[in-house]
Amino acid sequence: LDVGGDIRASATITATNFVGRQDGLTNASGQTLAQQMATNNAATATTATNLAGGPVSASMFNGPTTLAMDSGFNRQMLNQWDSQIGAWSIVWRHPTLKVALIGDSWMTWNRNLSVALQAELQTIFGNAGAGWVNSVTNSVTPPGVTQSVAGNWTMNLFDHGPSLAYAASGTVGDTWSVTANMATNVIFYMQQPGGGSFSYRIDSGSPVTVHTSGSLSLQTTNIGGMDGNSHTITLTTVSTPWNLYGCDIQLATSGIRIDNLSYPGTTSESWTNGGNALSSGLSVLAPDVAIIQLGINDQAGG
Repeated sequence: LDVGGDIRASATITATNFVGRQDGLTNASGQTLAQQMATNNAATATTATNLAGGPVSASMFNGPTTLAMDSGFNRQMLNQWDSQIGAWSIVWRHPTLKVALIGDSWMTWNRNLSVALQAELQTIFGNAGAGWVNSVTNSVTPPGVTQSVAGNWTMNLFDHGPSLAYAASGTVGDTWSVTANMATNVIFYMQQPGGGSFSYRIDSGSPVTVHTSGSLSLQTTNIGGMDGNSHTITLTTVSTPWNLYGCDIQLATSGIRIDNLSYPGTTSESWTNGGNALSSGLSVLAPDVAIIQLGINDQAGG
């Protein structure tokens, strides 16, 4: 992550430990970044020099969520970010702000930029839900979401859909489920000529059948009425074929919802070839802000 162009050595910090905003970045113990790095300096052989002077550890905050960050990090470089966030907080009136992340592996949930962004914004403005969950099994689910797949599914990658991938069910009885805190879950699926059917159920409730036959298009089914606590939505194949793009997990509370549509290995061309399912998916998700990170794989491919 380039912070004001001041890149030095590689380092790792934990974004979720930070509670400070306008008065500087501090962790849960009230330490500034420089103080925490100095505390941990003895635990690592790798050191760098902070703008304030003195040796600092390139292995910084420990924790479950890490963010690749310049070890010469100077919080003053983010003063404009802090001031804008502060101003935004004062005028915040929108019940839900939807942010779409579009990119390659550098923007997926197993990379720390998206995790840190979600933690930062939802801490300030509130959590409006986990957002987009890709149906394919090799994708990374959002924080707080558990995905489970059983049966004969074919994973179609670099194809089309809101995140350029979909899972195709091949056998009656195949299941796909997600567990998370939710009030609403919007299922995105492919309608197609001769399409089969699937059922959904909330926890151990009664199944509801959805038919997918029709002209080729992206369609959605809204599953609502939940209380915002942890629930499991299970999709079961009733007849084949049918194809699942994913789902959008929402809470009724105001705040930020991040729909991370990024997929590893994609290029700019991958997204321009996304087709109607991509544009239709974005129309349904209706993001207020889109952050696009592409170009690494374009460069690697010449």
